[in-house]
Amino acid sequence: MVDAERNIGNTLITGSNPVLTTKIKSLLFGFPIPGCYIKRVIKVMETRLRLVIQSNLSDAMVEMESNPESAQKRLRFVKYLIHHYSDTQQLIIVDWVYEQFEKFDNK
Repeated sequence: MVDAERNIGNTLITGSNPVLTTKIKSLLFGFPIPGCYIKRVIKVMETRLRLVIQSNLSDAMVEMESNPESAQKRLRFVKYLIHHYSDTQQLIIVDWVYEQFEKFDNK
């Protein structure tokens, strides 16, 4: 389960129940209705951090000779994970964490 509530653009992720919230407008009058929202559930996969680390290290080993740039990026991602998450047993939303890494990673 995600530790805290996180906002990603218009997507609100709370635990295992992510919700996309979009304001709707009145079709009759053409102005927003205060406090009126549409909620749509988005399914995301939470994965144990240790599995993500193991997978990226394994892939980096395979890619060392064939694609060293990709291998280095995977290693930087693993380093980022270890630095930002102390508990490797916790569940994370890999796509969200990778997006955060992409913003942080300046090669």
